[in-house]
Amino acid sequence: MKKLFFIILIFSLLLPNLSSAQTIKLKTYFSKQKVAGYNQKETENRIYPEEMKYIIHNFTLSEEDNVIDKGIIYRQFFKNGIYESFYAISDKNTFKMCYWSDPTALVTANVNKMEYCVEGDINNILFPMVIRGYAKILKTGAVEKKFKNITFKLTKLQTKKEGKYPITTFKVESNPKVMEGTIETYKGLIVLRGNLKINNDLAKRSGLKLLFSHDDLPKATIINLSFDYTYFDTPKPKKFLEMGIDDIVKKYKSIVCD
Repeated sequence: MKKLFFIILIFSLLLPNLSSAQTIKLKTYFSKQKVAGYNQKETENRIYPEEMKYIIHNFTLSEEDNVIDKGIIYRQFFKNGIYESFYAISDKNTFKMCYWSDPTALVTANVNKMEYCVEGDINNILFPMVIRGYAKILKTGAVEKKFKNITFKLTKLQTKKEGKYPITTFKVESNPKVMEGTIETYKGLIVLRGNLKINNDLAKRSGLKLLFSHDDLPKATIINLSFDYTYFDTPKPKKFLEMGIDDIVKKYKSIVCD
């Protein structure tokens, strides 16, 4: 952790530029006046102990010893998670996906198809669920969360210091056994690593979409999802791919979420 003086210094340098350069990208999708309970939604979205962070994850999807796909996820959050965006790109170019979360909406965009839709729930999409969904559970102090017919349970295993970061590991379980494994978090909230086994058949039958379920794989396939982080800090990395909400809405076709 940086000393308080350096934290204040960094933010005094960053925030003026941040407010002007990122306002367009990190803005509310719908008009606040048109969203019932906006202030409550904003409070619920404030899930992280940090004001903002840039994170770069690498991930691998495999089936036993066979790699299905792998790639990089560029992630950022602002105002303690009130706004958060992801840009996921696979090495095989199977997909390029953007996710945009604010107090009014979760926008998902297929970059390859140049389409976007507005989701009603983060819990059926891969990284918003594993990263934001679990953070919300942990923020409330709950250990279980039910989504559709699945009950997810998080159990704290250990906390250790990793360089300057306190990392807490949680065991992930579900009933039925859609997903099992572990996640590792910074300060018990910001998910940085994961090692999860996903039952492809149960995932599809439960309505989980995108990277959770693969139509071209046998029903009985157990997918191994592992992800780590290669960058985690406040300054924006030199090589950071992102797409603002304005870019998505102006350039992409709006479709109904399946």
